Amino acid sequence: MRLRYLFALILAVLVSPFLIFWVWSSIESARLERTFDALEARHEPLDVATFDPQPTTDEQRQASHYYKQAIGLVAELRPRWLTEAGKVIEEYCGTSDPVIRRGRATSLESLQDRYQPALDFLDRASSLDANGWDAADKPDRFSIEANLPYELAGVNAVRIARLACGGDGEAAGNALLASLRLRRILPAWATRPLPTSHSLQLVLQAGASPPLLQQLQQEYQQFADAPGLDVSLQHTRAQWLSFAEPGAFSDPPKGFEGRRMTPFEAIATRLLRPARDHVAVSELREFNEVIDAMKQPWPQKLDAARAIDKRYPRSSNRGGLVSALMPFGRHAASFSVQLYVTTMAEALARTRANIGALAAARWMADHGGALPASLDDLIPQYVSGPLVDPYSGGALHYVQHGRAYRIYGVGTNRRDDGGMWEQRSDLQVTRRGDPLDVGIAVTLPVPKLP
Repeated sequence: MRLRYLFALILAVLVSPFLIFWVWSSIESARLERTFDALEARHEPLDVATFDPQPTTDEQRQASHYYKQAIGLVAELRPRWLTEAGKVIEEYCGTSDPVIRRGRATSLESLQDRYQPALDFLDRASSLDANGWDAADKPDRFSIEANLPYELAGVNAVRIARLACGGDGEAAGNALLASLRLRRILPAWATRPLPTSHSLQLVLQAGASPPLLQQLQQEYQQFADAPGLDVSLQHTRAQWLSFAEPGAFSDPPKGFEGRRMTPFEAIATRLLRPARDHVAVSELREFNEVIDAMKQPWPQKLDAARAIDKRYPRSSNRGGLVSALMPFGRHAASFSVQLYVTTMAEALARTRANIGALAAARWMADHGGALPASLDDLIPQYVSGPLVDPYSGGALHYVQHGRAYRIYGVGTNRRDDGGMWEQRSDLQVTRRGDPLDVGIAVTLPVPKLP
């Protein structure tokens, strides 16, 4: 009898870990399934592929092909000179010395000639309707090719500066339209803006016709409220899911299906599955919390991002068992929002300031070259309503000194510093910290007497 009890005890000890593992695995699997059901009930996109625009007409497909050829030509030459070109632009546009201007103009013209075939394809694509990449043209999202539209915009910035500072504001404005329309092939979730403020500044200083100014303003107005932070975070969640739960909502990542595991890796993956399911549930709940917070208006988004940063400190991403259980990323939502919120706030402030500058230029054309006394003068004929600063929630600032003016938001410190920032070309990708204020500064030439 004692042997029977002893045998039963030994059996229970041996079986109980498997039973506990089975119960734990079932509980965590059920929690994850309920979380997936709740996600689908939110009616938010969960498949990565649904976030990318697709051409639906022959014209849009043709535009995609032209853009593909343009970035292909840029890729062949690899414009590593962009930072140096930015300095040449600043010297060419910032001096009246004829000797310096002649030398810098020759340098810019030589650079433009080098990439003229790419610019020709850019212009052809710009004249067509476009809506994202055709499947055959689309660059891999994780490849260097994904950055080539930005390099193409940099090449075009050289052309814009050469034309504008050479006195041909109309041609420079049309070239700027081509850069702005590049956004049509960028996905709505893209958080990296195409820098165009300095190019616009040069166009405004050179002068352009009112119809062209209105066209430029319409292009900027398409992005006066977009992209939405919540959309960008929804895309991040879909991308995270494609790695964390491959095949659940979207196709597995490229190369995933061909990956082979050793027997030890397969056993470890199975044993760790309940723990990974547990962490995945907490990650998805964090995504929901962050996405809902980013649906608030500006500047409440900034306050919510700070609160999220305190709740989910990034130090928890470093090492530890949890990171080992979730090698595809912990706290991806809170980490992403810290990256996105400052970038998007700055891009939005610049876009709205650019709209204000274009509206002011149109006002001037209708009022004998006189600057508006305030941005309120532009409402409702030139802009539909107040241009709101995403940093403060109030109107953008407008400062005028003679024939120079600045339109700006208050920047990350959320304090008016009088329109202070480091002036740089659209090719200068590095800077010393965040600007105190964010906007556009325009110095207009003195009108010639009749």
